[in-house]
Amino acid sequence: MLLAAIKGLVGPSGLGLQNAAVTSWAAWKLSPAMQLASGFATTAKGKKQESSSSSDSSSSDSDEEAVPKQPLNAYQLFIRQQMPKLKAENPSAKPTDLLSKIAASYKQQPSHVLAPLQAEAKRQKEAYAAVKPAKAQKRSTRAPTARNIFLQELAATKPHIPPGLTILTLSHQKWEALPESEKERLRQASAAMKAKRDAAKPPKKAAGPYAKFVKQEFAAARSEMGSATAPTEVVRDLAKRWRGMSEGEKASFK
Repeated sequence: MLLAAIKGLVGPSGLGLQNAAVTSWAAWKLSPAMQLASGFATTAKGKKQESSSSSDSSSSDSDEEAVPKQPLNAYQLFIRQQMPKLKAENPSAKPTDLLSKIAASYKQQPSHVLAPLQAEAKRQKEAYAAVKPAKAQKRSTRAPTARNIFLQELAATKPHIPPGLTILTLSHQKWEALPESEKERLRQASAAMKAKRDAAKPPKKAAGPYAKFVKQEFAAARSEMGSATAPTEVVRDLAKRWRGMSEGEKASFK
């Protein structure tokens, strides 16, 4: 969510490679494109992973094919398409330099070149949402913090980024200069969104008999075994006790 707000600040290019943020460690670290470039730069590691995955069973291979990976947007697909060629032509170039070239090239591509990439990005997104709807829903319903809301509102104003400043630095300065009353408004908005999200959550599953037994007996068992006993050891002992109990004794925890 924070990354989405930052992407809004850098404009439609998504990763803001044309401005000072390209030299920012934080922007570099957050960038999915940088992760793609780093993947192409570490070919030896990739070969090792490929060798390892080839030894997996056929059932795990079919599982991997059934679950699509995190979908890529059109720009990231363009990077994947162009990076091998650029890397071969410039083997000693840094990933950031290659990305700068790809970003400049991407902006100059005509619509008929980008259309297949956009279609593929849409297909991946739909496939991912169909297989993992719970994960997509969790992301979409996560309540933003006050700082997230502030970044979204700041992005909507399309602020000018002075030379020498990164997006993160500018947003931090503006947040620090924000009146306390305005921060409180954002906190209340965040709390309202969180309350709405929590109200929509399904009720938690009731604890089972064994869980109730552990919760009830944990303190006494740890006292018997000594306060320095690791919690895992206490739970292991309680599990042994549970297995030795009769069905009638277990029924009292239902």
